[in-house]
Amino acid sequence: MTVPAAGPKLNVKKRYTALIGIIIVVCAGWSAAWAYGRTVLSNEIDRIITGLSTEGTNVGCRERSVRGFPFRYEVSCNDLTLQNAAGQSAELGLLHAVALIYNPWHIIFEARGPMALRDELSSGKLNGAWETARASIIFNEQSIRQVDAILEKVSFEIALPFAFGRGVADQADIHLRAMPDADETLEAFVALQDLTSDLSAVTSDPLTARLHVRISDGMSLLAGKKFMDLPVGETGVRPIQVVQATLNSAGAEAIAEGQLEVGQSGLISGALDLTISDVTKTAELIGRLFPENASLPAALEGAARAMGGAGENSMNQNTVTLPLTITDNQLRMGLIPLGVLPIAF
Repeated sequence: MTVPAAGPKLNVKKRYTALIGIIIVVCAGWSAAWAYGRTVLSNEIDRIITGLSTEGTNVGCRERSVRGFPFRYEVSCNDLTLQNAAGQSAELGLLHAVALIYNPWHIIFEARGPMALRDELSSGKLNGAWETARASIIFNEQSIRQVDAILEKVSFEIALPFAFGRGVADQADIHLRAMPDADETLEAFVALQDLTSDLSAVTSDPLTARLHVRISDGMSLLAGKKFMDLPVGETGVRPIQVVQATLNSAGAEAIAEGQLEVGQSGLISGALDLTISDVTKTAELIGRLFPENASLPAALEGAARAMGGAGENSMNQNTVTLPLTITDNQLRMGLIPLGVLPIAF
């Protein structure tokens, strides 16, 4: 009687053993690679902090950790503090950053309050808190290329030599990116929804504000360059396209569109089409944003009534569009002076 050969079963066993061995080797190699990457990341953070310290900005972090094994790197910093030589400081309860190993150029940030900003020179203070604050930031080898940030249920307290107040907002949005057809042009969208505050610039009714602009050569701002240092070209000005700027509160609405230019000295010139509804309320709302120009609400209301109703908005309200010109911060409608704008820098 012939005994069956055991070769096939032994071959299967050897294959399983080899497969398990490969898995162990791969896992061990991946663990070693992740640990090495964590060391490199920690050293890079130390290098950045040292570089900032050399330039006069001290960075503090009560507890820093790097986690996320096996597919992420998560960096957390409790009680983050920054202070520069000019006497400006910032404090944040927690900053948490996450990046996938296979896409380190895309980082997700989460911040937890409270937050405190201080400026010793002006004695200005800003304290803030929020329910959630998250941001998605995309980098390349040189700088930031895109920012998308949302803060929900925001509260703040601001103290300046000329103003003090508290406020809350339902949501704040910030979106910054390079224009698809003009790589160095910065497209920026900022929105503040349902803001209420006891500051003079805001009524007791919730205020919603949106700003959408495009700044030529503005992407360098995301690399740390100051606005006043942006290139001016042959014209000697920095062009800003106001795609749309909107203020809305209790049925009063103002929408501005046009082109602005900022000169070497920070003076603003350009032209805007200002469309307003509920003339009296909107004039008062705009006037609160420029409290130093006491005559602005009356001048704006008079100019709007002289123009008469010329259209309707999405709420079926009568609207009037005012052609505004700005020359070295002097705001006019035709020959009618409306006030003076603050300088850009």
